[in-house]
Amino acid sequence: MNKRYLWTLLIVLALVILRIPALLHPILDVDEAIYGLFARIWFDGGIPYVNCVETKPLGIYLFFGSIFSIFGKWNMIAVHAVTIIIVGITSCVLYKISALLYSKEAGYWAALLYIVFSVTYIPKVLATTIEPIMLLPVCLQFYYWLKYESNENLSSAFLSGIFFAAACCFKYQAGMNLFILLAYLLFIRHRIPLKAAGLFFCGAIIPPAVMFIYIYIAGALNGFIYWNIIGNANYISQGSESLHLVNRIVTRVIPYVASTALLWSLSFTAIFKKIRSLAARSQHKHAYNLRPTQNDESEWLIILWFILSFVPVSTGYRFYGHYFLLLLPSMAILSSRIAVSAFERLWPRRLIIFWMLLPAIGFTVARFYISDIHKVVKEDNLDDYKPIASYVASRTNPEDKILAWGYVPAIYWYSHRLPAIRFFWSDVITGRVPGLKDELIDSDKFINHDAWKMFWEDIKKNRPVYIIDTAPSGLHNYKNYPISRYPELMKYVNNNYKEEAQLNGTIFYRRID
Repeated sequence: MNKRYLWTLLIVLALVILRIPALLHPILDVDEAIYGLFARIWFDGGIPYVNCVETKPLGIYLFFGSIFSIFGKWNMIAVHAVTIIIVGITSCVLYKISALLYSKEAGYWAALLYIVFSVTYIPKVLATTIEPIMLLPVCLQFYYWLKYESNENLSSAFLSGIFFAAACCFKYQAGMNLFILLAYLLFIRHRIPLKAAGLFFCGAIIPPAVMFIYIYIAGALNGFIYWNIIGNANYISQGSESLHLVNRIVTRVIPYVASTALLWSLSFTAIFKKIRSLAARSQHKHAYNLRPTQNDESEWLIILWFILSFVPVSTGYRFYGHYFLLLLPSMAILSSRIAVSAFERLWPRRLIIFWMLLPAIGFTVARFYISDIHKVVKEDNLDDYKPIASYVASRTNPEDKILAWGYVPAIYWYSHRLPAIRFFWSDVITGRVPGLKDELIDSDKFINHDAWKMFWEDIKKNRPVYIIDTAPSGLHNYKNYPISRYPELMKYVNNNYKEEAQLNGTIFYRRID
């Protein structure tokens, strides 16, 4: 068996084995429930950003909704399976980039490093959040631009623009990739190729144009502006005002760096070698063998991609685990070149194998004990929501709607019951700041009074069969926001509902009329 087939087999086995746990758990992260609920309501005829509210562009909901349309409306395992395929395709694109810049051997390393270190962190980094899906068009953007530079085929520049905009339709942070490309052209290439740039922007117009035309026709434009533009600005400012940066660095950034230590070591080695090469070239600029080649300059695009990706990762100072995935593609590419040369020597080879296997095996084994780990680290355990969901599902019909008070969209998902309000969590009306746990803050200043009006419109229209107050149970750090804290809501519950049961602190109110 030749080297190509051995590498392919190794990469495919790593992809499947390391991501098998994703096929054992319907929900790995609460975000999956949110995206799934939005997609369900939208694909069932609801108006996005009106009948279902969230702060992301349509890309991720289209992804979830399309899979549900094919494999079943509540089939989150299918979402995870498709995600595995997308991660595999992304690794193929990274192979192409590294092969273009360095060698085929480096390409194989880039693919393998991406697959391995995309799972070496907290259990829910395996989830289908936006980043692992968005990274496919992000990588394609840079691949096609590099391909344009290698063969000056203008169609590649056009495709680069399309994929740039496609990534932005998943998450606005992908917009940073335009600034990365501009910085590269201005400061490394010292010129902007006008025809290619024009075609890039022509391609970049298409995905958002299609999205905005649909939003306008669907009657969702005002809701989109309110929740996506204003809502995202508020979300970022709340994090910047309220979260302790040092605490986040200690509890989230440092553990991530430790869990991907090999990748950081190889990446910074590549950057330092590049800087040394640049210094040597400046000292001997007339030497033939030190003149910059196209690939020498193209590598700076990857370095800028890595460095400037810290901006979207740190936006809002929350540093959620899936944010760090934005750094992985560029790190895998930079590391691949160093891995090829290092693997030729005995001790570096042993160290690379050890520091790949240790986190890969450790984190994969740990994922079979997710519930126990969550209890130890005091993280949200999604299994805690299942008894609540089962109680509701056994006492309602599939078409009935419920209200789960708190940050508990998993209850809707596990019970297969849609929310009676357009919001999937209560933060927007309680003022609670996502990502905030022990810090002291006056959350009342973040209450959205317009959202309360929408809340009452939905409640009176949909008349939920159950109102479930999860705050007394302390689920998702909601203990300080019980229904009783809001007099008008408590009065409505007392007049129209009766307390039917309690389960581990969660109170079930059933409608009496």
